[in-house]
Order: sequence, then structure tokens, then C-alpha cells
Amino acid sequence: MQLTTKQKIIGGSVITAIAGLTAFILIRKSRKSDATVNKSFDKSTITTGGATVNVIETARSIANDLGTAYSWYDPRHATENDNAVLQTLLKFPKYLIPLLRIEYAKITNRNLQVDLQNLLDDYAKVRYLFV
Repeated sequence: MQLTTKQKIIGGSVITAIAGLTAFILIRKSRKSDATVNKSFDKSTITTGGATVNVIETARSIANDLGTAYSWYDPRHATENDNAVLQTLLKFPKYLIPLLRIEYAKITNRNLQVDLQNLLDDYAKVRYLFV
């Protein structure tokens, strides 16, 4: 049996519609599950020992103070506030350093430990955090 052009167009349209609907449903489920995971594992603000630590804000602060949050052509990229970075890290809980490294990488696309080794004059004082 030979299909006509009209039948081929209708069949192709039906198959395309089914594939599109399936893709839409899968993407929507994926986004909902991602949102659920993000809500249930939101560790940006953590209360530890009576003090509240915001990991994202700390990572942003360190990136700003090191100058790594800015593009190479931005004048702020050339400035550093080593003392502020040092004081921030000395107050930061060691067990949250892995989260801090992740958030810092999200902000700057750089490695926190490498940046600290290269830019922080007193890196030896905070090296224990990365061991």
C-alpha cells in the first residue's frame, strides 16, 4: 500500500507532536525535581554554634576582596584586600570550606585555593583549612 503525500504529512505531524509533548513533559519533570533538590539542600545559610554563616555571601566577599570577581579590564581586578580575606577565612568553619570552594567557583570560574596561594600574602595562616 502506497501512502499519499497528505498521509505522510499527517503521520509526520502526529509523530512530531508526540515527540514534542514527551520532551516537554520530561523537561518539566526535570525542572521540578531540580527545584525540589535545590530547596531541600539549600546550604547557603547555615547556623553553626549559634552563629549564622552565609556561604554564598562569604564566597562573593572573598572574590571581591581578592579582585577575582571582576574582569581583567576592570580596575577593581587589580586591587586586593588581603587583611579582609584573611579575617573572613579565619572566622569561617573548616567543615564548610568545600561548600565555599564550590560557591567561589560558581562566581569566578576559578579555584579558591589556587587564588589564595597566588594572591594572599599570609596564605600560610589559612593553609590548614585546605588540608
